[in-house]
Amino acid sequence: RQRLPGRGGGSSNASSSSEAGSDADDACAVPPAVRERFLFMRGVQWSAHDLDSTKLSQALMRLWPTHFPRTSPKPRNAVGSPAASPGSSGSSSTACDAAAGGVPLVAHDGVAELAESMFDQLRPYLDQADDVGMPICFAGHSLGGSLAMLTLVQYQLQSKRRHGSTPSCYTFGSPPVLAHEQGGGGHRVLQALRLPADCVKNFVLENDPVPRALLSVDPTFELLQSWGVGQGLLQLRQLLAGEGSPLSPGRFMFESVGQVLLIKWTAEGGSEVVPLDAHEVEAELSFLAPKPGRSQRADAASSSSSSRRSSTTAGGLTEAVEASDGSSSNSAA
Repeated sequence: RQRLPGRGGGSSNASSSSEAGSDADDACAVPPAVRERFLFMRGVQWSAHDLDSTKLSQALMRLWPTHFPRTSPKPRNAVGSPAASPGSSGSSSTACDAAAGGVPLVAHDGVAELAESMFDQLRPYLDQADDVGMPICFAGHSLGGSLAMLTLVQYQLQSKRRHGSTPSCYTFGSPPVLAHEQGGGGHRVLQALRLPADCVKNFVLENDPVPRALLSVDPTFELLQSWGVGQGLLQLRQLLAGEGSPLSPGRFMFESVGQVLLIKWTAEGGSEVVPLDAHEVEAELSFLAPKPGRSQRADAASSSSSSRRSSTTAGGLTEAVEASDGSSSNSAA
């Protein structure tokens, strides 16, 4: 909307009310439409008639981390786009630099193979969006979210966007399948890809074990670390393979990449989405570690219960003293 210039002959009240109305219209104005391409990937539908469940199960069992991408990325030159100079800025040039030098990332071997096969089929849709400057958003549920994450990596390394838009990714209850080859946290994955920390968001249900699988908060790995012999084996593995390697203290297989949003539910307030800081992820997602909030609530409840017991005891003692005084006075009388 554009504000029209004032016309002569109108009253001052009419003019002021017109300007007030224009201000209200500006505040409620709808922003211009932005075209964006979305790629949604669903989880496994085991009952699908065209699914080879045996082949997929075998792929999911190949969980040991492998270098990703497994083949050298081939950046695409967008139609009509000028070649980026070595010193130019923007996500296109940085992505190409990362592709040329390789990225120190590892991924679930079986899921990586599936993602690379899917990327070849999706490439025409991604290239078309690049040519017209449309931002791209990847999303998926369960295994679909894992594939969306690996597709984001391939797109970032092989795309040459003309307008420098940043891709995004949303996962819902998805198992982690990506990590930096030297460990150190999921933020290192996004740093290696030259992507901002908020471009990936992972939604996790409070009691869902799937998004915790193969992380350091995996219940199996936590039990292994709590066992004396298990700790010794993990430390030996670290000495042989190096700090931050898979199956070493502090790292199971993969890492949580991007922001984690924990979905909690209570009978009083219903569902609540709680964004977690990086230092909160391990404590909040762990099934075995005590939750900071829970311990505080337990302490508060214990303190309240103790106060009630003290007041009840004090009340009982007061009544007993009064009764004793009464009986003493009666005896004296």
